[in-house]
Parts: sequence; structure tokens; C-alpha cells
Amino acid sequence: MNQLGIEGTSADTVSRMAQELDEEVHELLRKSIEEPIIYLIVDATYLKVRCGCRYINQAILLICGVREDENRKIISVESQNQCPFC
Repeated sequence: MNQLGIEGTSADTVSRMAQELDEEVHELLRKSIEEPIIYLIVDATYLKVRCGCRYINQAILLICGVREDENRKIISVESQNQCPFC
């Protein structure tokens, strides 16, 4: 957290924040799409993630829709879990 400019944050606090964020993302992904999507944007990136006691590259896929009013809606965020320990 120090690398992000946040000092004095315990591991428990970071874990709780991550769990709350996970809950918000899952709630977002469960919502139905109310308005038509006129464009679909699909993008991916690779992140280094810890797997057991080593780091591996893991693909993160983001799917975003653009509605008629030009607002964007995140449709899906998924990870390609390649860690045999997860």
C-alpha cells in the first residue's frame, strides 16, 4: 500500500476493502442490461499475480458496452485463472 501512497494501512483493512470491492463488482455483474448496447468494446491486459509462493502472468478480460446516449457500462470483468493453487 505504501507504493500507492497509502501509509499505515493494515493487512486486515486491505483485505476488508478488497472483499467489499469484490461484492460491489459481483452486484454490478448480476444486473441486467436495461438499454440497448450499440458498441461492444473488449480489451484484455496481463497482470502479475501471486500464485502460492511465486508470481505468474494472468489475463484480465474487460467487456464494456456503449449505450445510445454514449454512456459506457461495464458488462464483465473476468480473470483467466491459471494458478493451480487457487
